[in-house]
Amino acid sequence: MLSLLSASSTAFAPTLAAQPVVMQQRAPALSMMEGRRAAVLGFTAALTAASPAFADSIDDIVAKNAAAAAKEREAKAAAAEVQEEGSNPALLVGGLVVGGTLASTAFYSNNLKRLGTKISSGGKDDGYNKYGRK
Repeated sequence: MLSLLSASSTAFAPTLAAQPVVMQQRAPALSMMEGRRAAVLGFTAALTAASPAFADSIDDIVAKNAAAAAKEREAKAAAAEVQEEGSNPALLVGGLVVGGTLASTAFYSNNLKRLGTKISSGGKDDGYNKYGRK
């Protein structure tokens, strides 16, 4: 019985026999200087290394900055003249106050009408008969 059991267990067990080793061949290794990527990188490096740097002299830089500052001063002076020719700021503020008051009158115009009626009648008519209550 034991021999039957061991025979059946070896029949279903994975084989332990030596299997031949298959050697896989790989592509030959490229050195760092071969291949498309290396060529593109080398070309890019050659372009960046070959471009010379041109710098202005200090006198040229000072002259450019002075010209830019002069243009800026002229622009500020012209803007100040335009602002002086414009409207007065106090007039603008006054216009805003009056405009805001007139715009908000719509909310209390009935009160003003009743007040006018009361003043014109000498206090005898409170204006609610004519304009009503809300």
